[in-house]
Amino acid sequence: MTMADSGTVWSPKKPVTISSITFRRQGAVWPVVTFNGDLPEARMNIPDLVGLIGVAGCLAAYAGLQLGRFQQYDLPYLVLNIVSPACLLFSLYHNFNLSAVITQVLWLGLTVIAWVKAVRRRERKIGAAAPDCVKSQT
Repeated sequence: MTMADSGTVWSPKKPVTISSITFRRQGAVWPVVTFNGDLPEARMNIPDLVGLIGVAGCLAAYAGLQLGRFQQYDLPYLVLNIVSPACLLFSLYHNFNLSAVITQVLWLGLTVIAWVKAVRRRERKIGAAAPDCVKSQT
């Protein structure tokens, strides 16, 4: 049981044909994609480009937070987390994928909640600092 015919999987009951995939059995089953020379032509359109910009923004925000470049309520971090899902939703509008849309809508919603918390937090800091400034001037 080393290698089955191209597109066929060895089974104790019967052979199962799977198009464009070859399976090898070496203690486990590992899929190997074969193209048989019929590769689809790759083309990039505007929604794909906008989606890639969104992916880059999401990864930049995540990396910046993990590497200590951003804090949770930093404006650049929040902007990246709003613009990136918006770009991805634009791309998904043209090439729909329900699970990805749900993920991006939730990501965007959570970021808006964080933005509101950040604004309120800044207002409290300004409000709390103002009486001290007024007291020191008198």
